[in-house]
Amino acid sequence: MHVEFHTASEESDTALYAALVFVVHRGQFLLTNIPGRGWSIPGGRSENGETARETAVREVYEETGAIVTPAALQHLGRYTLTPQSRPNAAPMLVRLYIARTLTIGAVPESSESLGTRLVPYEGLPQIYYFWDSLLEAVCRLAYERAQADGLLVDLV
Repeated sequence: MHVEFHTASEESDTALYAALVFVVHRGQFLLTNIPGRGWSIPGGRSENGETARETAVREVYEETGAIVTPAALQHLGRYTLTPQSRPNAAPMLVRLYIARTLTIGAVPESSESLGTRLVPYEGLPQIYYFWDSLLEAVCRLAYERAQADGLLVDLV
């Protein structure tokens, strides 16, 4: 799979494949433990007719029990995924957001998630299921955006 990340402004949901969210709570990032993948930020595939923001809100709740609103989501960028076996195929679009949540509930019983944990930015490389230079750059961008927007300030 060929993966690229772009910080371009938010566009339409045409070709939307999935949405991912850096959820900030009490100055740390909220990760979910997904079987077969491990610790990662919440996110997943869009359902028929969903916008990227609707997908993001639903996936955050389903995987972590946290509540974020569409208005709280700040667009961070987008991944484009192109299968190497089909280089002429239209790329799949994955929207990436950052948002603060004030509350984290219990992980819903129907969730695929095995649990959640809060991790400071500096701890991400040690726990994230997959770490490479692209993910490192995207996580740094999320951290810098969270700092600039005051999302890392502990409100509780």
